[in-house]
Amino acid sequence: MPEAKSKGKSEDHLADWLARETGITVEQARELIRMIGPSINSLLREARAMKQRR
Repeated sequence: MPEAKSKGKSEDHLADWLARETGITVEQARELIRMIGPSINSLLREARAMKQRR
């Protein structure tokens, strides 16, 4: 059970960072993380594309 809490915190930190870095919302960042996983390069690419489409 502690692993699940730890994983959630790391995903929260990643979502916060991705949102700040790319200008998408934290919720959009969380959705990308759920779909793609923790691959930084893929997340940045998709987040930037998402931001441009808005």
